[in-house]
Amino acid sequence: MPMVIFLFFLSFPLAAEGLDEGVSLYFNKNYAESITAFEKILDSGQLKKNEILTAESYLGAANFLLDKKGVASGWFLSILKNEPGYELSQIYFPPEIVEFFNELKLSSAPLLFKRREKMLLLNFLPFGAGQFQNHEYIKGSILLGLETAALSINLGSYFTRKALEEDGKYLTDDLSRAKRFQNIQIIAGASFISMYIYGIVDGMLNYEKGNGNALVLNLDSDGNGVVLLYSFNFP
Repeated sequence: MPMVIFLFFLSFPLAAEGLDEGVSLYFNKNYAESITAFEKILDSGQLKKNEILTAESYLGAANFLLDKKGVASGWFLSILKNEPGYELSQIYFPPEIVEFFNELKLSSAPLLFKRREKMLLLNFLPFGAGQFQNHEYIKGSILLGLETAALSINLGSYFTRKALEEDGKYLTDDLSRAKRFQNIQIIAGASFISMYIYGIVDGMLNYEKGNGNALVLNLDSDGNGVVLLYSFNFP
């Protein structure tokens, strides 16, 4: 139970420092280092949706400026498959990058399908479903592991206790063991329910509507091949 209570106070930073570091390196023209910084913070899984889009924007721009237009296309397409109407700011990005992004968006538009859905009910599923759809992958993984463990212990202790029964009763020698397994079953069950309730509350508090399916089929900027992206993104 203390572990469950701890989860109520578990929160992850917006990783503003990591983003600021990447942005600073980018504007100081240290493009390779900025790419490393942005990729590192993306891999941490601590970013919110708008922060992911920001990081991917700078990753696309930095790769473009390093003349890696194929890689830049990949990052920009990653943005467009989640937000087909996304706009690069002309304040932060030079005209040639904005033009490159807009051409990519225009060429992929006929084959870009977006379906918006209200999937509020996902917040009522166990095992961190609400957290995963809110892009809180670390928190979702923790809930997935803890709830799976609690449920497994609950079911395991129940079936072990039932195996001790004979004609619905326990032998004298097995009575204490049966009570012990029953207590374990109750504690594990209560822990699972507590974490499940926490998952619902946390998922509802952080719920944001967003995109459903996205399909992108497009030639890369260098004309070297076809880029096909398909994903299912929770809202």
